[in-house]
Amino acid sequence: MGKQENIFLFVPNLIGYARIILAVISIYFMPTNYKVACSCYVISALLDAFDGHAARAFNQSTKFGAILDQLTDRCGTMSLCIALSNFYPKYMFLFQLSCIIDIACHWIYLHSYRFQQNVLHEKLDRHEERVNELIEERKSGMIKRKENEKRLKDMSHELLEEDVITGPSELDRTFVFEDEGHTLGSLLTYVLESFPETDFCAYSIRHPSENKIYLRLKVKKGHTVEDIFKRGFQELNQILNHVKKTFNKAISAYEETKATE
Repeated sequence: MGKQENIFLFVPNLIGYARIILAVISIYFMPTNYKVACSCYVISALLDAFDGHAARAFNQSTKFGAILDQLTDRCGTMSLCIALSNFYPKYMFLFQLSCIIDIACHWIYLHSYRFQQNVLHEKLDRHEERVNELIEERKSGMIKRKENEKRLKDMSHELLEEDVITGPSELDRTFVFEDEGHTLGSLLTYVLESFPETDFCAYSIRHPSENKIYLRLKVKKGHTVEDIFKRGFQELNQILNHVKKTFNKAISAYEETKATE
């Protein structure tokens, strides 16, 4: 663990301190010198844009900085309305109403934001529980990756030896998958359809009670159904291996993060 930084000396917070000083000077000169008061007030307001950019540029966003920014804005607005009420008493109600609306709107925004954050944290907690479950499944061997890989690799060879329905021509075949459903059907169809040699590819489940899918593949002249079919399984196997590696990498990164906390 590195040395903890002093958030009070972050660049956006230093800009916030400058805004407060300018706001105090502006408030002090409001009754006597409108030029100095206006200049300081405008500069303080313009710096409000810079502290946000600085927080993102230096990755120094903090709750303290956000609160400091909000308090400076609200206090500056109320001070200006009080001074204007003194100069223009007959418009005092409008200035008071302006203060009320400003404070009420920001209060509502603050609490709605906190509510959204709570909902987000609840969702993150549920996702974290699911990730922990997947980690436990991986540790306990419930995810049989090697068996699934071998099954997928051998399936293409088995299907070419049996469960093949001949189509109207040598370029058209229908393959029958036992004990499979939409998961394999949609994935394999998607891969086969991406090949330029494929003329037509689709799958169907003829009845919900029938635990098998029928995949029809038609290729263009000059190619064989068997070659395109094998190539489709090889491509699908590569995609699934990539997904598995990406998933394992994410799980490992998550475990390292949890270990350092």
